[in-house]
Amino acid sequence: MSENAEKVLFDPSVGKSNLRDHIPKESLLAVIQEHPDFSGWKRSGQYFRDPNDSARTLGLNGVKSFKGGTPQTLFDVAKERGLIDEARKHAGLPDFSQKGNSTRKRKSTGHNPPADNPNVDTQPDDPLSKSASPTVHSQSKQTKPKSSTTPQAQLLWKQPESDKAKTAVQKYLTDSALVTENYEDLFGSYMRCVIDNTTSGKGSPALVVPMLTPEQASRVAIGAPTSADKVARVLLPESAKPEKKQLGSPDDGIGRISYLPTRTENCESLKYLVCEGFRDALSIRTHYPDHHIFVCQSKGNLQHVPGFLPEGANVLIISDHDGHDDPNQNGETDAAKLRQELLRRGYSCQALMPPEPKKDANDALRDGKLDQWLKELVEVPELARPVDDFYFEPRSSLGIQEPDWLIKGIIEKGTLAAIVGESGSGKSFLALDLACCIATGTNWHGRAVNCGDVCYLAGSVPGKTITAVNKSRSLFPRDRSISETVEISYPKCDTLYVL
Repeated sequence: MSENAEKVLFDPSVGKSNLRDHIPKESLLAVIQEHPDFSGWKRSGQYFRDPNDSARTLGLNGVKSFKGGTPQTLFDVAKERGLIDEARKHAGLPDFSQKGNSTRKRKSTGHNPPADNPNVDTQPDDPLSKSASPTVHSQSKQTKPKSSTTPQAQLLWKQPESDKAKTAVQKYLTDSALVTENYEDLFGSYMRCVIDNTTSGKGSPALVVPMLTPEQASRVAIGAPTSADKVARVLLPESAKPEKKQLGSPDDGIGRISYLPTRTENCESLKYLVCEGFRDALSIRTHYPDHHIFVCQSKGNLQHVPGFLPEGANVLIISDHDGHDDPNQNGETDAAKLRQELLRRGYSCQALMPPEPKKDANDALRDGKLDQWLKELVEVPELARPVDDFYFEPRSSLGIQEPDWLIKGIIEKGTLAAIVGESGSGKSFLALDLACCIATGTNWHGRAVNCGDVCYLAGSVPGKTITAVNKSRSLFPRDRSISETVEISYPKCDTLYVL
């Protein structure tokens, strides 16, 4: 630790105002993300977005709302929720009791600390003091650290593969109706067969699939070796059912999912397939040979997909159809959220699901109906939007049709148009010219016209204008030209109605 850092952390002359300044924002953000108030917020680029108010975001600059209002710093958010101690531990800073020292003075110990000792706080309220009262500290709530499975995940991925484990894995996949063509190229870099000698593994064979960060996935995609701090493990005990579990809980705030390469040599393909389950991905992999596949391992990890996609990616999401009464428990809801986010970012995206709940791709493969299952996929339901929410509609949902022209290239049927210009510039003449062409079905200056009845309210047109139009259109059929005028005093402008 540098001399300056030690001064900041231990010198009471620095004062407690530096408490805010020297806890890294990354550590504050990491502990805030795990708090129940924010654990459900979804990643959106560099931010996390409130699922109940898309205008509110959490990031390194704190909690903000695009609707306005006063933003909160990460320090203030953490302090309100009693997370300062945890943030300091996360950053490797000295511990102190936020609860006990931030609002109380220390009780006298009957002893005066030496004035020349820089490590003894003479300010009774300084939370960094080493001489704080033991009585106060004993009242602090001590949190028991969570046991991490990250070392176990790292160990499993580094472990050499075993022939015994590979035999067990192949039997497990064969029992799932998967043939070697679906997965034989994945052994080694994308999945491993090992003997799990950890406490929870009990020496059983295991299928281990790495869950990677975007950077790790990029390395694996070009054949480079990489480590894994999180894995999806399928334990295969000889006399019991397979056990699925995700191991590893890195605290770096980076989302992790599994990656499978294209089956063809088209590694530069911009086609991407997203699904939840590993066996489902293997089941349909041969049907999408030019697609990179992201296996999220759970619906909650769908939110991390945007961070893995290159610019211009064309994304197909094949979601589970869970069918729970509560939409928030359904994979199809998370797939709809992902589709909405990808469309917002400018990606081409489609999200599909089976029409029947609880019927996934591997079920269809076992039943020999996978081709039919794929043909019957339907769009996942649209997300319900709050009435007062502001949002953009994707172009694909607008149902845009070819224009039905009244005058080709100028005015569409069923629309409102205005002729705007300075006084005396010929607006009324132009409007009457349009009216006569529509009434007679005559081309308007070379543009095709759909014939129709016209009602012209001449609020400001002098008689000479009408006469001039009649003369300029002398070729109009007599029964369709302007033959009768009625004087009106309102409106104060000309109005043309096509009936």
